[in-house]
Amino acid sequence: MRGAIFTCSPKLAMVEASFPGFTTFTLMHERAHFIVGGNERAADCLAAQWLGPSAPPANAAAYFATQGPLVINPLYGSGLERAARIRACAGM
Repeated sequence: MRGAIFTCSPKLAMVEASFPGFTTFTLMHERAHFIVGGNERAADCLAAQWLGPSAPPANAAAYFATQGPLVINPLYGSGLERAARIRACAGM
């Protein structure tokens, strides 16, 4: 299987500065797509399970929580829903 992961390095760097480990979570989320396909919620959960209760999923959840009830992309749900999902799947 072949694939590619494309990121926006300036955005990742900006978020990473305030939420250390966010980049690690993002890359694990993208890798999870090789297993779960295009299901964004499942990719969040699998990445969080792989990383367990550690800084990357905790800080990714904290970042998404800053979006509050706003739904930027319906495939993920609101920022608060995404944060809760990541925390639950990481066992936090």
